[in-house]
Amino acid sequence: MRNKIYTILMILTLFLAAGTALASENPKLQWEKELNKAKCGAVGAPIINVTQKVINDVESGVMENWVFNNYERRIQVFKRSGGATYCALVSYKGTFKSIAGRTSPQGTGKLSGKEKGTMEGGYRTIITGTLKANPTWPIRGFVGTADYKCNINVACPGHIDWATQYFNYDPYVGFTKPWWGWIYRGGNYGTWINAITGNFGDILPAKAL
Repeated sequence: MRNKIYTILMILTLFLAAGTALASENPKLQWEKELNKAKCGAVGAPIINVTQKVINDVESGVMENWVFNNYERRIQVFKRSGGATYCALVSYKGTFKSIAGRTSPQGTGKLSGKEKGTMEGGYRTIITGTLKANPTWPIRGFVGTADYKCNINVACPGHIDWATQYFNYDPYVGFTKPWWGWIYRGGNYGTWINAITGNFGDILPAKAL
């Protein structure tokens, strides 16, 4: 009887381990559920609802910058109950291409520069500040394309802080992110999640998977 129980326990352990391995190979990020105005006490319709295209934006992994992103992002800003602060939901959808010779995002290997795929996600932020009477950008529609012109050392001379186009605020204390997360899907190159809840998976050359 003891041997049978031991065998059953071993089978269950192997089954759970296999399930865990499969889950780590196909990580998921339900970012849409987090970018919900109910999560930040927002009320009414968005006072700002725009889209922006961004190209040549560099991003880091756990060790160093590893990828260039091109994406379109949607920026929605709501008043919060009480009226002293605002909630912004910023979602991203785009593509990525790795940088040859750089360390993979999870730090487990080297990239060839051929790894590419899609990326999406975003963040939820609370802004403490005052809305500009005459914003630099329109409050509806497409606000244009920004070429960040980043290099691998994070110098991005074309970077634009979207929030300063609409608000007067202290960027150190007036812009907090209760939630953020992005998922990179590279097909045969793997999947990587970078989120406030933790990092999972990796993007690696196909032969290394």
